[in-house]
This record gives sequence, C-alpha cells and structure tokens, in this order.
Amino acid sequence: MRMTLFRDNYTEGLMDEDGTREKLPEKPAQAGDAGTRREGVPGSQGEANGPSGLQDRYYHLLIDSTLDMLTILDVEGRIVFNSPALTSVLGYECGELNGRSAFELVHPEDHEALIEFFNDRVPVAGATECIKHRFMHKDGTWHFLESIANNLIDDPEVGHIVVTSHDVTERHRMEEELKRREEYFRAVVENTVDLILIIDESVQIKYANRASLSLLGYDPDELLGTNGLALIHPEEKEWAKDVVETAVRDEAFSPLLELRIRHKNGSWRHMEGTGKNFLAHPAVRGIVLSFRDITDRRRAEEDLKDSEELYKTLVMISPDAVTISDLQGRITYVSPQTLALHDYQDESEIIGKGAQIFIDPTDHEKARGIWERTLREGSVRDVEFRAVRKGGEGFVAELNAALIRDARGEPKNIVAFTREITDRKAMEKELRDRNEELEAFAHTISHDLLTPVAIVEGYAKAALEADAEGRTEAERECLEAIARGAQRMSDLINSLLQYAQAGHMDLESHGVDPEEILMEVLMDLEDDLISRGVQVCMEGELPDVKADAVKLRQVFANLIANAVKHMGDTPEPRVEVGAGVQGGEATFYVRDNGIGIPSELQHKIFEPFRHFSLSGSPGLGIGLSTVKRAVAAWGGRVWVESRPGAGAAFFFTAQLIE
Repeated sequence: MRMTLFRDNYTEGLMDEDGTREKLPEKPAQAGDAGTRREGVPGSQGEANGPSGLQDRYYHLLIDSTLDMLTILDVEGRIVFNSPALTSVLGYECGELNGRSAFELVHPEDHEALIEFFNDRVPVAGATECIKHRFMHKDGTWHFLESIANNLIDDPEVGHIVVTSHDVTERHRMEEELKRREEYFRAVVENTVDLILIIDESVQIKYANRASLSLLGYDPDELLGTNGLALIHPEEKEWAKDVVETAVRDEAFSPLLELRIRHKNGSWRHMEGTGKNFLAHPAVRGIVLSFRDITDRRRAEEDLKDSEELYKTLVMISPDAVTISDLQGRITYVSPQTLALHDYQDESEIIGKGAQIFIDPTDHEKARGIWERTLREGSVRDVEFRAVRKGGEGFVAELNAALIRDARGEPKNIVAFTREITDRKAMEKELRDRNEELEAFAHTISHDLLTPVAIVEGYAKAALEADAEGRTEAERECLEAIARGAQRMSDLINSLLQYAQAGHMDLESHGVDPEEILMEVLMDLEDDLISRGVQVCMEGELPDVKADAVKLRQVFANLIANAVKHMGDTPEPRVEVGAGVQGGEATFYVRDNGIGIPSELQHKIFEPFRHFSLSGSPGLGIGLSTVKRAVAAWGGRVWVESRPGAGAAFFFTAQLIE
C-alpha cells in the first residue's frame, strides 16, 4: 500500500491513499531492550560490554563526530533525534527540536516541493536522491541544506525515517555568485558593440556574439561551424591563416589584427582587433577574437588623407609663404616658399623656433599685436610689416593669418600667409609720385605755359594798335616781346618733353661713351658758359657704362646747366666732372663751387615742378627731377652732397660694361 504524508500544520503522519491513518507496526520487543537501548536513539540496543554493545558505541561515535546532520523522523514526520551536528549547522541544542515536525522550519517557498518529495520518494524503501531546501537557523536566517531520506520504517533494527543533511549555504552562495557573474559577463559579451568570435585550431567558428548581426549582417547561428577564413578578404587570407597558426603554437602570442571581413551584403568592413589562445582553458577551448568595426574611421582617415593631400598641393603651388605656429609662437611647419622667401635652405633651421625670426626687430611689437588680434578675432588680413631674410636683409611683406581650431573647437595653431610686396610698394610709390607729377604738370600748364601765352596775346594787340597809329618803334618792341614769349613757351615745352622722355624705362641698356656725350653737351652750352665765365674741367677718364645715350645727355646737360645757374656771385665759377669705379659700378659726379644747397632742401630738389632758387635764377623746377628719372630708367641712383656757401656735388651711378 502506497503511503503519503499528511499535510496539516506540518505535523502530519503517513496515511493511506484513502485518507485513513495507519500506524506502521511497532518494532517487536526483544530481550534486553530495556537495559541496552541508547537514550533518545530509536533502535539503539545491545549489551553494553558485549560485542554488540561495542559495535553500537562505534556507530554512536561516528554519528557524534560527523559534520553532516543526522535526523530521525517517526512515521508522523516528527523529529525524534538529531545528531550533535545540529548545533554547529543550525544552532539548536540536541533534543531541542524533538517532537516538532521536520517541515515546520522549512522555508515557505520550499515547503510544497519538499512535501511532494516525501510523498513520492520516501514511502519507497531505500535511500532517496538528494533534495536541496532551506531550513531556518536558530538565529532566524535561512540555511541551504542538501538532504537524503532513507525509509527504514520496516527495518526491525531502526523503525524510523533517517535523514542525512549537509549544509551547502556557502556553496549555494558561491554558485549564485558564479551564476550572477556568468550572466553578467554573458550580458556584456552579448550586448557589446564589438564582434567576439571563438574559433578552433582549424579556424572553425565555435561562438559568435550578437554583434555579428549588427556588424556583419549574420545571425550568430549562421556563423557557427563555418570556416572563419571564408570571411577574410582574399588579399589578407594567407596572412590571417599564418597568424592563427602562430597563435596555436604560441599561447603567449596576442596579435593586433587589422583586416577586411565580408559583410553578408557582399561589402567589405574594415575590422581592428586582437586574439588570444585559450585552447587549453577548459571553459573555452578555442582562440578568442575580438573585433571592432573601423570602416567609418578608415573612410574618415582616407578622406582626411585626401583633404591633406589637396591642401598640401594648394600650399605647395601657392605663391605665398605658408607658416604654421603653435599657440606659443613656435614654428611647426613651413612651406618651400617660406624657405625661399627668407633665404633658408632647410626647414630644420626653422622648426621649433619662434616666428619672430622672420620679423624685423623694429616690428616685433607690431607682430605681437597681430598675434593677439588673431587669437582674439580669429583672423587678420592685409597687414603690412617689415620682414627679414636669414642674412638680415629687410623687406616689406603683407600677411594674412587665421586661427586653426581642433575638433572640440579649441584654438590649436595659427597659420600665416606671407608675400613680399617690396615691388608693389615701389609701384605704389611711383604711382603716387606720378599723380603728384600730374598735379604739378597741370599747374605748370595752367600757369607757366599760359603766362607767356597771355604776354604774347597782350603784345600782339599792342603791336596792332601801334601799327594802326604808325608808331613803328613801339610796334618793333611789341614784336620783340612776342618773340621772347614764344621762346619761353618753346623752352618750357622742350623741358617737359625731356622730363617725359627721361621717365621711359629702357628694357635693354647699351654701352655708351660718357666723355663723347659730355663733349657734345659742353658744345651746346658753350655760349652760356663763356658769357658767365664758367670753367668746366673733366677730372680723369670717364668709364664706358650701360646707359641710354639720350638720357645720359639729359643728365649731364641738366646738372651742368643747374650748376651754372646757381653760381651766384662766385668770382671764379668752376664745374668739375669726374667718375670713380667700385666693383661693377661707376659713380659720376658734377661738382661746382657755387652757393650750395641748404640741408633742408636737399631731399626736395629732385621733386618735379618744385623750383628752389637762392640766387633768384628763373626755372621750371623739372631739371633735377629729369635727372632723377633718367638715372632711374637705367637702374642707377642719384643724390647730392652740399653745404651752403661751399658748392654742391651731384652724384649718379651706372653699371660698367662687362
């Protein structure tokens, strides 16, 4: 007859399936029971000093010494005995739980399962399998026990249910912790954005996390059992195979990998990762590969490389000198044009140095202002400053600068574009000078030329009146005045033409003989020189030079005529003409012993249409400016040295004939 446990307040006994209580037969009494049974231990019997008694003591000692808890239940499920391990396991004293139902202290969540276990397993004679449940400690905490029940009710030596329990609380805690950690790491691995694969020695895929779907389009199950090399780009397949073979041989080998893996849609994804040999690890038994998708990064790198190449090309072909400096002003990059502009041979002479090496010391303060303005406003444009070359030669430069920011928008560098504008500044000055000349020319036309015209007109009318009245002498005087006015206009026009011709630049100067030209000029001025008593001397030989003969004639003629005009009352007027040679250049001079020129006028006398006369001599103010234009036309220089009362010396230069 199959027995079930009675379920009422945890104190039920065994009942028939029809619900009627049935007591198991009492163990039959035997001779000597009263004197040999151990107190509290059902079925304990035997002679105290006989062989049977010694055997009982042996088993009792085993029960007392075991770490496992031995519990004996009667047919009602009540505790009739606990081994001393009860105290160490659950904190109760031996005998403290006797008479109480074994199910009374079972955790409510385990009660149903434990009752079912006893109903299904315990009625069958023999030991049951192990069941895990929670039992209340005396301090109120719950301890996990693993118990095995052995139905020995029918055993005449026992007559009860024997339960052996082992405290597995700590093991359970560790198992739960291990389970939690396993779930944690599984969740991490399954939800990481990186692709994680485990392959065996033959490169067969044993595991793939869910990132395979998002990164490669494959469901993890699609990859299991496939050969990983089939996913590798053909150009990298042999290399990848060698890497795996090396990793199999060398457990310490942990390569850094960068290769292309085929997406399910047929495209290639750039992957970066690492691998580690865990073939000997019992929980893994494979090579663990971890990859991250760097396709976008590689594409960005390629785009950046293309962009850098583009801008590098633009910098290389730019006529401007490009210089990049850090925020402390240290140079980090220079273009070839920068090297050429400042006469450096190699960038190693410049990199790391302060940008002020390109700036004339007189403009260092200005440069600091430009730097601060660029940091403050982000850019500056069309700033002029004095720059210097490696050898110290200065020149005028124009600068545009801008602030370079990093990806976070923070200032990182300053880039400067510089160009030399010396020629442009010279052209601008020449343009200003020409405009001033035009204004002066207009004044000359409106005043100096119109004045003799008005005189001619006035004397012409007077001559007509004198002719009508028959005054012959008056008519003759008017005609002479008209002739002088006409000559005055002719002289003015010739001077203006000479001045205009003197400014024409010669694309190619030819060799001329200055002595021959000087002789021609002196012949033209002979009458004036004789009338004024001026002696002209040529000191030494004059070297042949590269110049235009017409312009050189204008220079000599104007300088000698100017000297004669400003002799004043000098008793023995004298003009000296000579030349000195230095290097490939000749320096000519025309020196007089006239009244001299005050220092405050010496920089003004070469300006066109500016007439300065200390002796009261007439003039148009274009003679010396004609000299300056003529000398400049062949690439020479002109200047004056003079002191009042000590005469004046005019100098001009020309290149010697090679």
